[in-house]
Amino acid sequence: MLVDLFGFSAFVETAEPERTFATLAEYHAAVTPVVERHGGAVMDMVGDGVCVTFNGVTRVPEPELATVRAALELRSSLAEVVRTWKKRGDALDFRIGVSFGYATVGTVRVADRSEPRVIGSTVHVAARLCSAASRGAVFATERLVNAAESIATGTRVDGVSLAGLRRPPVVFELEPRGR
Repeated sequence: MLVDLFGFSAFVETAEPERTFATLAEYHAAVTPVVERHGGAVMDMVGDGVCVTFNGVTRVPEPELATVRAALELRSSLAEVVRTWKKRGDALDFRIGVSFGYATVGTVRVADRSEPRVIGSTVHVAARLCSAASRGAVFATERLVNAAESIATGTRVDGVSLAGLRRPPVVFELEPRGR
């Protein structure tokens, strides 16, 4: 799963560093507990980009469902954060891309520094889905929509270009079932 803030680049062009860090702290405080509650692990935070894995660091029962549950809960909790930001005049929103499949979790070492990382096509697909997602949306692969049909529905989104992928997946916007 990849989560990022829509409008963040424009925001940091004019916001003071203290305000930028405070905004990121609010955002990360909304993301991390949700991810951890569903058994996921935050693998990386770069600015407004958050990379999450499920079943990569620790085993998660029904990892596809855990991924979808987390994405839908994030959608709800981040919508609340965005409402707060809009009240204070910040033109920020979020978007989420979720993909599921094999990925490699390992440690990257450079000199005496090491950091955990997750790599693989699943990560690239999630990143492309995140970049393509509209404001406040969760874009997902068909595999996740099918695996989570008891808790979510997916509406096919045609015309989405996922740059750099030789076999781009069919894209769906994920919504909680019963909406």
